[in-house]
Amino acid sequence: MVLRISRLLAQCGGMILLLSAFLVTLDVIARALFNAAPFYSFELTEYGFALAVAFGYGYALLSKAHIRIDIVYQKFPPKTRTILDLATLAGLSAVAIFLSFYAFGVAAKSHQLGSVSNTTLSMPLVFPQSIWAIGLGWFAFVSVALLARCLWLWFLRRDEAVAGLIGVSNEAPEPEAATGLTRSGEGAASDGR
Repeated sequence: MVLRISRLLAQCGGMILLLSAFLVTLDVIARALFNAAPFYSFELTEYGFALAVAFGYGYALLSKAHIRIDIVYQKFPPKTRTILDLATLAGLSAVAIFLSFYAFGVAAKSHQLGSVSNTTLSMPLVFPQSIWAIGLGWFAFVSVALLARCLWLWFLRRDEAVAGLIGVSNEAPEPEAATGLTRSGEGAASDGR
């Protein structure tokens, strides 16, 4: 379920980027033909990019798409790599929580002040900021849920299952098989820690 929602949000983010490209194209054509930019593409694409990025974070985490530098990591034994993976995920979860908390605070402040953009569109900022905050909130939820699952598996001495969820692999990840957030984690062997 978590993976499906994350994938759906990431796909929505992709559609927002496509829509942004379409708006920019329309504005360029309108400027060339009519010397006007009626679609407000500059402002709307700024909001769209922020939303697309926030919506993609959770899916990127579950599919192991975040960039990791693993030159030294590969030289450690599996138990040490598991500890490093857990520490990395804990740090990422802390950052995600902070970003989410900050984003909801920004949206609440914009609502309280009745802030609008200082452009001709004069959009109430609470709308894009609230959607942005929801995307970051989902990312925080996904990262904390994944951390809790991995800590539980580590407590059960199932380092291979933890590595499957958050470890660095040399193969292309398969999110459906790797996340474990939609399964009970069966099939993962214990490494006898």
